[in-house]
Amino acid sequence: MGKRERRRRKERRGPLIFISHATADSDKPLVEALCAFMKAAGLGSGDYFCSSQTPYWFTPGKNDASQIYGLLDQTAVFLQLTTKVFLERPNCLLEVGYAISRRRRDQADRLASRLQMLPVVVPPVDFEPINMMRLGTAISLDGDAKNVNLFAAQLRKLLEQSGHPIHDDSWTAATGQFVNDGWPKALSEYRKSFDDKAT
Repeated sequence: MGKRERRRRKERRGPLIFISHATADSDKPLVEALCAFMKAAGLGSGDYFCSSQTPYWFTPGKNDASQIYGLLDQTAVFLQLTTKVFLERPNCLLEVGYAISRRRRDQADRLASRLQMLPVVVPPVDFEPINMMRLGTAISLDGDAKNVNLFAAQLRKLLEQSGHPIHDDSWTAATGQFVNDGWPKALSEYRKSFDDKAT
């Protein structure tokens, strides 16, 4: 990590990762699995913001939307968990729009740390429209272990590019647990919630 990156990290008052997600009950197991993976991989709760899991980032009495945009201004990685409910929620789409505008601002400012985007898609959402948003190539977390491994590898790459140290043993163990157990269970619970609604 260079001097400039160390200085940027020291100056940053926000989370390293911003998890943009829908707070619906159906999406809860997916979000919990992601946060459990990050904790097991060695990321502290102060390293990521997830409104349903780390609410202490909010200051009581202040406007939630302005606080979210403030966090988005300071974060290094924007992780977009795209589900069916996510695409129906205006607030989620506003977060995506703000992240895109911040990335454009970063491109115009050579000294700014460019916001890294990691869009993931949970079927039945189609990842092609997400790719058209030019956030980066979306990863479909469809239960295929290869794709879940790809997600973990891409997140690690973005964190390392942001200057965050990774403990290899912790990351490897957490990835194995996430791929083989954590994500499949969460996905099964997520799908069951939709099946229950359909019956």
